[in-house]
Amino acid sequence: MLGMTGRHKTSPALLFARLSPTNPPLRSRLAHGMPGRLIKTPEDGASPLRREMPKLKTKSGAKKRFKLTATGKIKAGVAGKRHRLLSHNAKYIRQNRGTKVMSASDAKIIKIFLPYGLS
Repeated sequence: MLGMTGRHKTSPALLFARLSPTNPPLRSRLAHGMPGRLIKTPEDGASPLRREMPKLKTKSGAKKRFKLTATGKIKAGVAGKRHRLLSHNAKYIRQNRGTKVMSASDAKIIKIFLPYGLS
């Protein structure tokens, strides 16, 4: 190969022996960017190592804006109460005080952003 000084070629047989599907080296699996951790499972006779699913991240914007009720519904602050309140009537301002429970369709999307709930 041109331009690759200092590297030696390995034969395909040696490469196959090193990376056989029955026992690929740990360094090779981690170097290829596979997510998750390797954990030992004694009950699994086929392979002594099993891949654990990676952790999911909570959306930082969602954890700041939403709270969970005791029944599992999602509540959020009402929009339209930050500025330009002089142009709204008193009923609008009064009804948009506090928080409201999100609709079921919106709550389904928000729960994806909060995989482990809120603590």
